[in-house]
Amino acid sequence: LWAQAAQKLPTQDMLSLYINWQDAIVPPLDVSAMVRINKADTSRTHWMEVRYHWSHTDLALQLQVNSGGTSSDFGAALQQRIWQLSLRQYF
Repeated sequence: LWAQAAQKLPTQDMLSLYINWQDAIVPPLDVSAMVRINKADTSRTHWMEVRYHWSHTDLALQLQVNSGGTSSDFGAALQQRIWQLSLRQYF
């Protein structure tokens, strides 16, 4: 029993929520968000994306925020806040 408890994956105690809203506010705009919470160490990661669609091009702005103690699952990440701008061209 001790060996089983010691080898228990920390990801088994996670809560996750993902939300996607297509055609939000204006028709070609999509909004997505996700949060993951590690119940064992109370660290969190949040992610949000706003994506605008044209006929052959997508433009997206993403934000990821990690929080928690320095030795926690998500708090140990080197960057606590990450912004990303993405442009995709489809052929």
